[in-house]
Amino acid sequence: MVYSAEATQKASRQAAAAVQTVMRFVGANEVLILRGEAVSQEMIDRLEKHQQELHLRQVLQLGFLGYLQGPLVCAILILCAGWFLATLEPALMADVRLLAMVVLVLVLQVALNRVVDAVYFLNSGSSYYLFPLLPLAFGAMLLAPLAGLRAALVVAFVATAVAAWQIRSPESFHLCLTGAASSLVGAALMRRARRRSHLTRTGAAVFGVVLLLELVFSIRGNLPAGALWRALLPLGYYALANAFGVTALVFLLIPLLEFAFGVASDMTLVELNDLNHPLMKR
Repeated sequence: MVYSAEATQKASRQAAAAVQTVMRFVGANEVLILRGEAVSQEMIDRLEKHQQELHLRQVLQLGFLGYLQGPLVCAILILCAGWFLATLEPALMADVRLLAMVVLVLVLQVALNRVVDAVYFLNSGSSYYLFPLLPLAFGAMLLAPLAGLRAALVVAFVATAVAAWQIRSPESFHLCLTGAASSLVGAALMRRARRRSHLTRTGAAVFGVVLLLELVFSIRGNLPAGALWRALLPLGYYALANAFGVTALVFLLIPLLEFAFGVASDMTLVELNDLNHPLMKR
């Protein structure tokens, strides 16, 4: 008898196809797992499958009016952001180029949050690790050195509100606090950045804020100590991917926005003022 990997896989696929898929609808208020009950892998798989199916059904049942809700809410929040900017930064509203840049970054932030949310739920049924992965500080970090701290924070808070509305999680306060804190820290450090190497410091600070808040909310949710330690590594991994992924995007986009909209960050001005810069030696 000779083992054949191809024949084994083919037989496995045929056997799987011969088994009828069993589906059972979960009614409202039906308990999937009891508090204090020992959690098995089967229960975890059941909960993740339930979350995936619930997310998919919510997307499919939106309908035409449901799909209009998202752009409508975004438009209203953008108008609110415009009013705040007109009050806080009248000079910004008078400059069409800066205003266009702020609106572009806001749209990019909302789209990026949505893409990360959709990709995450395609690969995972649990929403536990979603919040540390959402790049909520992206807009604030990008705009702070280009349009000022106030404009950056207004965009960050509006984008966080849109993300909370899109995800529609019972933990919306958790998401809003994470977005506000990481955006505030990221924007403040980026506003003070004088060299591009300072972006690494900003990314590390955002990572620390996101991870700390995730631990606080995990402890507040009465997560058992053993489960908390097991969750610490994935939480750290997702927070690290978020912080330094955002840092890399900001590093790439700042020069592009400077060129496209005719603005200059303090980092660029310091570089141009460097006597050792090639342009200064000519």
